Amino acid sequence: METKRKATLNSDDSPYCLDETVEIRERIRGDLADIVTGILETVRPVCPVNAVVLVGGFGRGEGGIVTRDGRPRPVNDYDLLVLIPRRSILTKRRIRGVLPGLSARLEEQLGVAVDLDVRDPADLAAAPNIIAWYEVQVGNRIIWGDESALEPMPPMDPCGIPLWDGTLLLFNRAGGLLIARRMLLENKLKSADDRSYLVIQLSKSALALGDCLLIREKRYCASYVERLNRADSLDISNVPDGAEIVAGYKKALAQKVRPDFAPLIERDLQGWFEETVARHASFFKWWEEERWGRSFDTWREYTEAVPIKLGERGSRLKNFAANILRLGPPVEFRRFMLPLSERIIDAMPLLLFEPTE
Repeated sequence: METKRKATLNSDDSPYCLDETVEIRERIRGDLADIVTGILETVRPVCPVNAVVLVGGFGRGEGGIVTRDGRPRPVNDYDLLVLIPRRSILTKRRIRGVLPGLSARLEEQLGVAVDLDVRDPADLAAAPNIIAWYEVQVGNRIIWGDESALEPMPPMDPCGIPLWDGTLLLFNRAGGLLIARRMLLENKLKSADDRSYLVIQLSKSALALGDCLLIREKRYCASYVERLNRADSLDISNVPDGAEIVAGYKKALAQKVRPDFAPLIERDLQGWFEETVARHASFFKWWEEERWGRSFDTWREYTEAVPIKLGERGSRLKNFAANILRLGPPVEFRRFMLPLSERIIDAMPLLLFEPTE
């Protein structure tokens, strides 16, 4: 049987993680070669591929590694962008339709999650000044293809990251806490991997709170190590549970770059979860009250009073049409003028912080 030939990666001497060894590097490079091979086989039948870009922790050289059964294993996801020539929305939608299946196959093969997205030069040129794109620009390595492929991006300024991007971060981490709640309710914590996954979701909440404070002070940085250096100088004078938030932030950052799950998975995870949700809710409420300059007595009042939480999100007519197609006839026309993302996040605080409503 003929062995499938792997893609050849671009030359790169930079480390993928702190304390990198030859064995760890070989593992990561082997994984990335498998991922690029899968991308090329999957995407090329649809359109050419200009480059494959590794972003996230491993792209910055701060990927997390643990040792399981005597062998190194990545903890953080592999996050990659597939860059293609300029193509229509329909072509990109077609590619995005096949990427989840590829991600699932790669995760099963490699034992680590693989997040993939596709972008073209027009997407890069229009990239907004938010955390996700800022981190792509300052923390990437082009592991295959044209090493100038990211040049269409405009300069990103971490001092200009909008406060609503912090809100988006809090919503995303609330989603992770909802998954954690379901795992606890369904008693899906029997393996070390399951317990480690729950610990990761709790740690991501702690990261989000500290990251928001850095955004507020216009001092956000992509690097985990640099954020850890800046944590002690955060202004927490009017932040509820500020000292506890900074302490949790520092622990979560340290866990990101040098993961050690052994002592954490033996903790009272139910108690840790309840404490995390309470702190996330308290901070979330404070953050939005500060951002909007008004108080909210309940989460339902918040969702009704602030219909657009994440900046301008498209025309009302387009939002209405998209919601009709996805959800059917509206019960409340005003809310059908909102993009679907806003309608989904409306439910998040009610489900997590007030589950009886």
